[in-house]
Amino acid sequence: MRIDIDKLEKNAERGAECLNDMLGNRLSSFLLERSATDRLGLSPKLPTGPGAAWAIFVWRREFQNLARSFLLPLRWKKGISDLERLPQDLSKVADGIREKLNQQSWGLCLGDGVNDDLSALDFEAESSWAPLAAALLVAAYGGRPDHTVFSTGAWRQDGGGVRAVEDVELKLGAVAEYVKRAAPGKKGTLFVPAGNYEKADHEARKNDLPVEVISYPAAEADAHRVLAEHAAMLDVPPPAKAPLDEKLHWANRRHIVAEGRRRVGYYWDNLVEPLGGRLPLPDGLAAGECLLALLVGYSAELCAMLLAATRPAEALLVHTGETEARAARVQRVARRLGVDVGLMPYRAPEDLVEELAGWLGRDARRAWVDVTGGTKEMSLAAAASARRAGARVCYLAHEMESEHRRQLYGTERLVELGWV
Repeated sequence: MRIDIDKLEKNAERGAECLNDMLGNRLSSFLLERSATDRLGLSPKLPTGPGAAWAIFVWRREFQNLARSFLLPLRWKKGISDLERLPQDLSKVADGIREKLNQQSWGLCLGDGVNDDLSALDFEAESSWAPLAAALLVAAYGGRPDHTVFSTGAWRQDGGGVRAVEDVELKLGAVAEYVKRAAPGKKGTLFVPAGNYEKADHEARKNDLPVEVISYPAAEADAHRVLAEHAAMLDVPPPAKAPLDEKLHWANRRHIVAEGRRRVGYYWDNLVEPLGGRLPLPDGLAAGECLLALLVGYSAELCAMLLAATRPAEALLVHTGETEARAARVQRVARRLGVDVGLMPYRAPEDLVEELAGWLGRDARRAWVDVTGGTKEMSLAAAASARRAGARVCYLAHEMESEHRRQLYGTERLVELGWV
């Protein structure tokens, strides 16, 4: 059915039941006021699976029995053109997204179960740029979006990033309402342009809404960088039981690499042991028998992975005051692996040479030092201690992602530095 403003207004005046008869249960569950959906037993459910998308819209004027602001379920599909049943302004937004993200093979359509023709409806669509662009980034990787992550924001016509939009308070209310109904007890996230952040954050805190408001970068013109944190939160990571290749595919996606924090946490929780289990070891490094000393730096998860790979008979973590907490986390992983691990605070290079050489010299034939982490000074001192004790030195090499110069997970290889 083709729905225009006149039909919508007439049925709205007749009551929620008439609106539901015209729109159908699926669309009504999003568009009708909460009191009406409760009375009709309707519950909104956002689309799932690859390509799922949604955006928050506001009617240009009020209608009886219709929520002023509402979520609209949508879906990106590869190899199709935009559905002709979309509102025209929304199709224009989709065109701009495809061009900006260089994803011309994707088309936008209405969400599953929405079969009406909405092309004649009139609501502001420019603010759907940000949520639909982030959804397309996730869709392009085959990702599954998180139903508690939302956004609003229009792309500046001069290409200068995401600009402020109107009616943010109404959109915040629509998000809070959905989260309360669909995810009770959880907190949603709403990304907004920097120009809208202060007002939206104040509104959320003042009314104790179950929504955390996050600002997009204020002075960033690169669309991928603007959307990185949003897309990373939107992109649901594979579960613990997923195949390793699927986990690595998620962890090495452009927006996941760019955001960084969730990625490192995912490595700790899901990749340390499986990657360690497949890491080839240099000749002479016997898993389960070696003595292994490691330097703890800011990428302490690599120490944990190396312990998972070698399962040494005994290990020692050398750390500074700044990396003491990271060393403690590695130690907790080691205990779970059944590895005996001690801690050695780093004070000065000459002290480390003496103390570490003594630790290694107890059984130099089986002793190794990994110099991947720590400062350059620590690495030099550790190598010197290995040479003094007659131990061997190794380094965990890996490939780097070019844009942000961050490790590509799954490319790790342990290399013996025989020249030391």
